[in-house]
Amino acid sequence: MSELGGSSSLKRLAPSLLLWLLAVAAPARPQGQIYKPFDAVLEEIARTARWSIGPFKVSSYFQLRNVGYDSNIYLMPDHTEPVSDFTAVISLPTLVSLNYEDWVLFSLSDTPAYAFYAKQEKERSFDNNLIPELKFRFFRWLVLTGRYEHDRSRRRPSSEFDVRAKVITDDYRGSIFIESSRLTAFGFTGSARTIRYEDVYSEEEVTSVSRRLDRDEREGGLQFNYRIFSDTNFFLYGGYEEYEFAHPTSRYRDSYSYLLSSGVQFPLMGRIRGNISLGYRKLIPRKTVFNGYSGLVGNTSFNFRFSRFLFRASYRRDCVFTFWEYALFFVENLAGPGVSFYPSSFLRLDYDFRFGENAYTWLLSPLSLGLEAGTPQRIDRYRTHTASLVFRIAGNVGAGLTGTYWQRESNLPQYSRNRFFIGSFLTYEF
Repeated sequence: MSELGGSSSLKRLAPSLLLWLLAVAAPARPQGQIYKPFDAVLEEIARTARWSIGPFKVSSYFQLRNVGYDSNIYLMPDHTEPVSDFTAVISLPTLVSLNYEDWVLFSLSDTPAYAFYAKQEKERSFDNNLIPELKFRFFRWLVLTGRYEHDRSRRRPSSEFDVRAKVITDDYRGSIFIESSRLTAFGFTGSARTIRYEDVYSEEEVTSVSRRLDRDEREGGLQFNYRIFSDTNFFLYGGYEEYEFAHPTSRYRDSYSYLLSSGVQFPLMGRIRGNISLGYRKLIPRKTVFNGYSGLVGNTSFNFRFSRFLFRASYRRDCVFTFWEYALFFVENLAGPGVSFYPSSFLRLDYDFRFGENAYTWLLSPLSLGLEAGTPQRIDRYRTHTASLVFRIAGNVGAGLTGTYWQRESNLPQYSRNRFFIGSFLTYEF
């Protein structure tokens, strides 16, 4: 079917399909990851597949985003002259699945993407996320899963990055779960992951991201899932993770952590969608003289539809490894509300506000790091305003015009930044 949006049934399935493809392709973190039972995966594939080619079920959608003008593509400091450019990102997330006798399930997710910059040719990049996965089900209750993910992309891996960096991630993941007829599941997941960065070059400085952040991560944990309603799931996860840095001069960053998290995942289609996840993490450096972290973490994003309004809320908190030389990590704490209003059947008005901070913890006391006594810990505060006007094209397919103002205000002025973006996008969630 060549027409965008397809038949009326496919138009209704478009939001569910897109969320499903993105969920499959997104790198999973334990606090936000929810195990899907074998039958639930089969139901999802049957509901979202657009084509059947022999025994294969195929889902695919064209994505167009960030088409417009960016005032500060390198996030240069406030006291300098920023570099602006016209940008666009095109991608084609695709999922191919093969189910054999309801006991073997193979899937292949591929998300090729191209980032275009009109003037800054060195910023143009072909990115790709590839995930083959194989599931076996024995005796109708024992499920073994093997999954490999290769992600090669040029992006800002965290909010402290000013310049996009090429990141190559290889993630090998396996699990064994026991499932019940009520789609309750209990099991073990384990993974081994390598993360490699390119060095970031800007007009201000050279930052050796690879030396400070290249690392191997190993993880294992137990997870319990319980279906509360037909498509709403409760989960509980407890796990251990260790981090080994690749460069000899960064081995002092080697650490390990414990995580306990719990939450609820709402259905992909319904009045309430998204997930709520909160937990506790304890990060412990191998060198015990360094400061660690112990406290709340969260990864929550959901929306609620009421009459002509769609209300949104998000919250993310975790400790993130930093390339700043005076700290091992920063605590990222970001949240915000959003609302959409439908004045008519073909028009939607959106507004989102995001706020929060990155709080850096000294490795040691400032004096021990060669700084002046009383030097304050670095704190970066963030504010983002986004307003959009979205027009319905067909079914749930829409085209939007958007404007965003982003600001980072640091107590160390050299790290303060701001930018604005004006552009357009394509959405399948009108």
